Amino acid sequence: MLENLTSYVLTKNNKMKIWITIILTSVYLVSKAPNKNFVFEKLLQEKSIEFYKQSELQRFLKDMRFIESGNNWKIINSIGAMGHFQFMPNTLKLLDCELTPDIFKKIPWIFPAKMQERFMIELLNRNAKSLEYFINKYENKAFRNILITKSGILAAAHLAGVNNVRKWFLGGINKYDINKTSLECYMVEFGGYNF
Repeated sequence: MLENLTSYVLTKNNKMKIWITIILTSVYLVSKAPNKNFVFEKLLQEKSIEFYKQSELQRFLKDMRFIESGNNWKIINSIGAMGHFQFMPNTLKLLDCELTPDIFKKIPWIFPAKMQERFMIELLNRNAKSLEYFINKYENKAFRNILITKSGILAAAHLAGVNNVRKWFLGGINKYDINKTSLECYMVEFGGYNF
């Protein structure tokens, strides 16, 4: 699940340290393993999958930032949604952050871009747990003429809330935001990111 991806943004220095650690660990394991090639191949496969998922998460976050805020981490919309991902104050409260649009407008550096990204990943993790039943049941299946994916479900939950995603699955209620963007639109727009 997404818990393994909480190290979502790494500096080039940290990435280099991680890959050096992976290589050294791989060499050590290969030297100790009874079937050296099998262990080495398995370790490389696992690390490749993890790296791919992190790359997909970063692509999802980049596209979400662009759609939500035009990459403006300081923006506040007309209903008080803030930052790159247009967090509502009630959403931030769920994540143990007491931030209002007034405070953010006066002191934007109190909630910088990197912190906003960490909060978005925390929200994705939380929403994935809340919607696990629907993800497991419908992922990669057509439902209501939409190919359902985990990333699409999580994007829809960000737009309209977890409860509205449940209502959509259970009763077909397609919630819209103030810009007339629908939950279904986000399911399609953000479908297919493999993280």
